Amino acid sequence: MLCLGMLSIDVLGDFASVTSEPGYLDFSPGALAYEGTVALPTHVEGVAVETRTPAQLLYEDYMDPDSRLLKPAAVQAAQEAFAATHEAHRRAYCIAEMLEDLNEEAALTAHAAQAQADLACEVLSEKMLDKWADRKDYVAYRFVEDRLSDAHAMAQSLAQAHVSIDRFNEPIPEVAVFLHALFDALEVHESLRLDHAGHTNRSDGLWSILSLVRNHKRKHYLETGRPEAVNLLVPAHDRTTYPNQRFFAPDQLVTYSGDIAALDPPNSGFWRKPAWAIRQFSMTDYHRLGVSSLRSHHDDDQFASVDDQVAALLDPAMPIRVTYRQDELKGRTPKMTVRLGGQNWKLKYVTDRRAVGRQLNPSKIYQKRWLGAEVNVEPVVNHLAAALGYTIDPTYYQERVHLYFHKDVYKGPPEEHEAQFLAARAAMIDDLTTAFPSANVASAFQAIRMDAEGRRYLEVRSTTLEKKSDSLTDLNLGYFIRGGYGKALKREFRAFGVFLAWIGDPDIKDANVKAKLVPITEADGTEGFRLVYSASDLGGALGTGLPNLFPKDLVLGVERDWQGRQATVHLTYRSIFPAPLLASASWSDARWLARQIGQFTREQIMSTFQYAGYPDVVAEYYSDILLYRRDQLLTSLDLMGDTVIATDGEVIRFEPLSRLQHPRRYHVEGHSHLFRRGQLRDRQHALFDTTQTFFPRYWGTRYPWKW
Repeated sequence: MLCLGMLSIDVLGDFASVTSEPGYLDFSPGALAYEGTVALPTHVEGVAVETRTPAQLLYEDYMDPDSRLLKPAAVQAAQEAFAATHEAHRRAYCIAEMLEDLNEEAALTAHAAQAQADLACEVLSEKMLDKWADRKDYVAYRFVEDRLSDAHAMAQSLAQAHVSIDRFNEPIPEVAVFLHALFDALEVHESLRLDHAGHTNRSDGLWSILSLVRNHKRKHYLETGRPEAVNLLVPAHDRTTYPNQRFFAPDQLVTYSGDIAALDPPNSGFWRKPAWAIRQFSMTDYHRLGVSSLRSHHDDDQFASVDDQVAALLDPAMPIRVTYRQDELKGRTPKMTVRLGGQNWKLKYVTDRRAVGRQLNPSKIYQKRWLGAEVNVEPVVNHLAAALGYTIDPTYYQERVHLYFHKDVYKGPPEEHEAQFLAARAAMIDDLTTAFPSANVASAFQAIRMDAEGRRYLEVRSTTLEKKSDSLTDLNLGYFIRGGYGKALKREFRAFGVFLAWIGDPDIKDANVKAKLVPITEADGTEGFRLVYSASDLGGALGTGLPNLFPKDLVLGVERDWQGRQATVHLTYRSIFPAPLLASASWSDARWLARQIGQFTREQIMSTFQYAGYPDVVAEYYSDILLYRRDQLLTSLDLMGDTVIATDGEVIRFEPLSRLQHPRRYHVEGHSHLFRRGQLRDRQHALFDTTQTFFPRYWGTRYPWKW
């Protein structure tokens, strides 16, 4: 078992009980659990990806098709193949390191340097092995090796006992252990391969415009008649009717007399049944679920106690002191790496893109490259997802961050400190401008302040802080294919497609979700890891932070069948990329999630927008739009007026919550002068709050880019 000194988990949730269960398995060709529901891409960035369902994969690779016995030799072959891959990557790393050293130390031809590096890496030195052990790949590879070893041992035991697996549904512990171990290994290996290949799907530049135009005709909708999920648990009150089985079989759901929309999937690395009543979830501090992570490293230079540190990070009005760290940066959203409490954090910040708007390339049509800001969006949507039980990477909104530079900048004669500081600032801006050429990053770093000790720093306003992953907290393996390995057959994944439609996130490329290893303590006290899936990048939602660009309507229309029942719900939702999860979602999947969304209160929604730095008028406007979309979802799914029993036992009746009843006549009470035809107008910058930013935010931006 791979063990490391554990600290804390930087993704929210308790993962000790989660497993990689595929759900109901049917090894009959043509069966739903065998064939799947949607077609997936066979290659990503030139790398072949697994598109088979778990049942098909097991049947074709790891089982004898006649006897239905597991084949230990097949698992052993997978072990050997993976060990070879591990060794090849370790050797490639060694060669790359040697080439870098040779280029610095000796003037060799490329051919001579390559030959010398190849020779030196025939057998890895102890020093090189130690360097490899510090990389995330080492931890991930060791995890896969351990899980394949567990799977092989269990496959041998089951084969020797002649345990035939026809339709796995009975809770056989040995089979469950085998499946958990095997699919853990396969999923991690897949994410590693994709990570080495590079990011999937572009979402910037002119390509985004063409994609949006092309996908405009791709209508997203919910409809009756779609196959149900295969991982729906048999509830306690039905176990006498369905004895000795963990999941419902698809044919059983056809005749099931209960409410299919009330059935939960098992706790997984992507979703866990909330232990709290959703309406009581604190929408300004993630219900304090991330406190243990915030306590893991104490910045004793800044905070007298760990409790003070936690309080500051959870209080947006409390300035936080961080130190700039030069790092390789990717993506479109302006960001940087900073140090806080001995750990690396990701700092996102707002820039004045309006000032350079005319200099942008044609991709400015894509909202996020123009004026939208993930800084305000992510804290809102992350709180919403976390309250529903989904795994997210928490982002903490901070009104002010005090940005310092390395201690060397503050050394030497006092009269040189200013020049050294300005030089460090200029170098930082140059690096960030290279990474984000269209963002006007310099606009975020104009306010120079001086502390009580005479040290200069930059006051950066309207920011978010997010812990960066490492092997001791949450090891970021890479992205995963949203519908791969049977995810399109699982309720929690399919329903998440409905959540993405509700918050209006068009940027649903696979690179925006991450597979991670998080540390846990096993029941016997040993340390281990769990594979989890994080919805790590939802910043394209909510009209990218501009309320007029967030469509008020979620439902375009409802078609009914000849008996008068709802048959199809047409959505206004448009995505840049295909949406396999939403396309797989059944009617009951949508109702399952809608019942959870319906439990949010107006006060919760309003508080999370205020927490994320939106002016009160904008926060109320946004809340009404999001609640209006919630009301439409509940109505179209025939849930308005229904009741649900919350986790704490309270009976909740679904009622309309939005005040946006007439979209073109809407205005926030007391602020009608800021609205016209139901949209926000702020040409005079009445909402410009200097405590949040040093420049206007243009909250009234509307298509086609009017102010």
